[in-house]
Amino acid sequence: MKKIETLRSKILSNLSKLMMVAILAGVLFSCNDDEDDITDVIITEEEAAEVITKSVEAETAGIVVQVEEAAAITITNFAFCGYEGDTVFTYSNPSGSTVTYDYSFGWDYALTCVGNGQPSAFDFSYTGSGSYDAPRLAASNSIEGAFEVTGLDYSSDELVFSMDYTEEGSQESKVQNQNSFSSKSTLSSSNITVDKDTYEILSGTVAVEISGDASGNTFSYKGTLTFNGNQSATLVLNSGTTYTIQW
Repeated sequence: MKKIETLRSKILSNLSKLMMVAILAGVLFSCNDDEDDITDVIITEEEAAEVITKSVEAETAGIVVQVEEAAAITITNFAFCGYEGDTVFTYSNPSGSTVTYDYSFGWDYALTCVGNGQPSAFDFSYTGSGSYDAPRLAASNSIEGAFEVTGLDYSSDELVFSMDYTEEGSQESKVQNQNSFSSKSTLSSSNITVDKDTYEILSGTVAVEISGDASGNTFSYKGTLTFNGNQSATLVLNSGTTYTIQW
């Protein structure tokens, strides 16, 4: 009888050990399974290109609108040496627009002339903030920009813009994995030409950089934006893929 009790005790002990091993294995498998479910958030070049596109387009009060405003101020006032001013520009979408946006910018500007009274350069600086909601991307951001405008002599048909532009903010992509992320974009150029009559951009190349973070995963892309005239531009980033921008 004693042997039977001892055997029963050993069996129960072994069963308990087996159950503990099974439970522990289940816990470990569950942890590994949870880890496998966690995927890195990767911001693709296409998503980065969409951020740059919206920085440029007129329908989100982008760079082309800022250039047009600066050109209009320049043409209106470049005959007045020493002219200085400041203006607040606000932009919002027309009713029924596919893209909704709301922006406000504060501008400062001044005209400098050479010794004989010849206009030399019109300098602009501005800061602003706002948001937009477009079919492929929504964003809230702050913006800083500066232009130096030359080509002020009467014999020239074109203005020449040098530009530094920085945009920082948060974005929500509506394509691919619909990622949320933060980013900083910088665009700089020294050769943007603008028609003095229409204020439209005719040509120019812009160095572009964008970097940011998505759930702790950083990203960075560089490239070139080329203005082609006829309200269009092309953007080429790391991969060499061409993205067309129209406004």
